Amino acid sequence: MQINKSIVIAVMLVFGLSGQSFAQAEAEPGAAPTETAPATPAAEPAPAEAAPQQAASPAPEKAVEATPPEPEAERPEEEKDPMAGIGIGLKLGYLNYGKGSFEATVSGTKIKTNIASRDGLTVSIPINLGGSGFGWLFEPYLGATSQIKSIGLITGPTIVFHLVDPLYLGVGIDLRVGWLLSSGIDMGADLYGRIPITATYYVIPDLGIVAELGIGYGATGIKYKDMPAIDPTTGFPILDSNGQPKKLPFGLGTSYQIDFSLGVRWP
Repeated sequence: MQINKSIVIAVMLVFGLSGQSFAQAEAEPGAAPTETAPATPAAEPAPAEAAPQQAASPAPEKAVEATPPEPEAERPEEEKDPMAGIGIGLKLGYLNYGKGSFEATVSGTKIKTNIASRDGLTVSIPINLGGSGFGWLFEPYLGATSQIKSIGLITGPTIVFHLVDPLYLGVGIDLRVGWLLSSGIDMGADLYGRIPITATYYVIPDLGIVAELGIGYGATGIKYKDMPAIDPTTGFPILDSNGQPKKLPFGLGTSYQIDFSLGVRWP
């Protein structure tokens, strides 16, 4: 009986050990899912990180809105035009009138008399109304030409083109009207049409350098004070009833005129 008991105990020990090993073998396959299962939750946080990226995506749009608007960039264009609507200047120039002549009749005799050419310096104060584009010029002047002084006015419409930032080019149609002053004449006047070409270059925003060329054609009317009427056939003065030389009457002679001047304009 003791032997049978020993055999029974041995058999029970064998089955008991084999049962434990079998239980451990079944427990190991179940442990694999517990190790792989966390992999699925570990991938879950990715959407949470994507959300901040989507929220941060509007940042470039805000950066675009922060840039200055286009009208701000156009302000310098308005400031680049320094020529104001009203401008005043000072010019020093050279003026030349061509030789003219006129015919007069004295005691039935036709006499042709020359009007000598004149040249000299002029000083003028141009007043420009209108700025760039269409405008009008008023330019009083004082001239000293070949023993004859003159005072007068140049006036007429102008068109000024803004070529580049500081440079302007203007053309116009002017009328030069002047009164002649001299001890050798009783009265005299100039009346000339004129086409001026004017370049203005602004060295600073409110001060421009002006160069102008004017070409024109017109007439000078003159009555000499003590010039006798000479008979062209005899070369002697024509006498009146008292035996005194007759004076030349008022005459009108045509010629060209050309002038060039330099000066400044403000603004």
